[in-house]
Amino acid sequence: MTGDLFKILKMRDYLRFLLLNILVGGVNFAFLSFINFLMNRTVLGEMREINFTYIGAFVVIIAVFLLSRRALSLQIIRFSQHFFWSLRKEILQLIANAKYGEMSTQKDKITAALVGDVNVLSAASVTLIYFSSSLVVTVFCLIYLAGISWILFAITICVIVAGAMIYLSRNKYYSALLKLARQRENEFVSYFNMMMGGHKEILINRAKGKDIYDRKIVPVAELATEQNTIALNGYLNNQIIGRTLLYCLIGIILLLVAVIFKLPSTAVVNYLVVLLFLRVEIENIMSSFPAIVQGKVAAERVMQLKNDLAPLYARNLPADPDAAVMEFESLSLRGVEFSYNGGFKVGPVNLDVNKGDIIFIYGGNGSGKTTLMFLLLGLLGRSAGTTSVNGQCLKDDEYESFLRLYAVVFSDFYLFDEFYGINDLDEEKLSRYLHLFQMESKVSFQKNKYSATNLSTGQRKRLAIIAALMEGRQILLLDEWAADQDPFFRKKFYTQILPALKEEGITIVAITHDDKYYSCADRIYKMEEGRLSHEILQKK
Repeated sequence: MTGDLFKILKMRDYLRFLLLNILVGGVNFAFLSFINFLMNRTVLGEMREINFTYIGAFVVIIAVFLLSRRALSLQIIRFSQHFFWSLRKEILQLIANAKYGEMSTQKDKITAALVGDVNVLSAASVTLIYFSSSLVVTVFCLIYLAGISWILFAITICVIVAGAMIYLSRNKYYSALLKLARQRENEFVSYFNMMMGGHKEILINRAKGKDIYDRKIVPVAELATEQNTIALNGYLNNQIIGRTLLYCLIGIILLLVAVIFKLPSTAVVNYLVVLLFLRVEIENIMSSFPAIVQGKVAAERVMQLKNDLAPLYARNLPADPDAAVMEFESLSLRGVEFSYNGGFKVGPVNLDVNKGDIIFIYGGNGSGKTTLMFLLLGLLGRSAGTTSVNGQCLKDDEYESFLRLYAVVFSDFYLFDEFYGINDLDEEKLSRYLHLFQMESKVSFQKNKYSATNLSTGQRKRLAIIAALMEGRQILLLDEWAADQDPFFRKKFYTQILPALKEEGITIVAITHDDKYYSCADRIYKMEEGRLSHEILQKK
């Protein structure tokens, strides 16, 4: 039942806790045995005087119990925190190195896993440890009960087997319901992201938000509530039935078995004391099942996500992040093709980029411009064609060095809060760029980050291109960068900034619709229905 859960927990960690549980269970068993021994002595009238040996033994047992229980509890706390954050880090590391194309379809699943499944797994891991502890104590107690009376032990085993059969008869159904409820979580996250991403539009049109809430979110919530309630109520019924069976067992022992078989009163009392102690451990075991089953479902989801992300690895990252970048003189795409699930096709594309070029690419919406950029970067896997650098066909083991040629500002860019990946930031160069992009009065540089990023879209784009330039890459890719700039700065960008960047030795490939400034490019290409064609324009 817990195969994937054990894979994620790691058997070595679980065995370590199992050994600690055996120690704690042994101490519990020693305490129970000692208490029964003292009760027997008291019933027989042999406890007439204070016995310091017994007091010393009792103190030792209590001390060992406290120390062992505290050690187990501390280990559980450390393990649960380590497990929780390690699993999150592992998923994020997979995300950081995954390919773009397929990765973009996994966002809702990843969010649900990080927010929901990891928490459920963390709780299930702790529950599984306590479950094991109760199981160890139960085994010790059953062995002890067998030593008191085989007749009573046989009846007890029959009751336990009956309870287990009742549990197993419905467990598969309840487990399936919890799995279905977990699927609703992916749907809920999808609609949550929809509400967050479209918040401005929803504010303008309240009916849109109400429609999403009423037709999408409410049905998902109600269905998940119903499925979880049925499943958890079923597990609760199993616990109640288990407790009822135990109470019936106590009544049968006192009212029937003890009388019919004329069992010694001391044996019956000792047996019932252990049985009442055992009741708590059995209830702990029964109450653990819902959390363990939910953990199993979450483990299956996380394992599936890891399996889905594993093939998406772009390439293995090099051990040295400061490894030498390949020298760039020319870059060529030859016969490169790509299609979206057999639908819209880009290519075959033939494109040459030489060092120091300023290349503009234009075309209508949906013509394949951004897809071409992704193919140029290698973010999408081509179905045909080759990429060559300096006349040499790019090899798989050169991919990371190839990516280090590029700095990119996407149309849906993300402005990071710090200059990540730059160890020694050139503050003089940064100040020069802030002045060049007219941002020195808006932001300053503080502790490896901009002093502010809560700016207009156009200003944020300026900060994004400055951050890209600070990476010191040889090729700058821009996707409709100037679209959000005012007319004055747009003119400055094309007529002053791009030539200045070219003087610095930076090669620029830009997707743009600003036909007024096409003459600023060395070469211009048109993208139409997935086909790229070179156009010759007269310089003004």
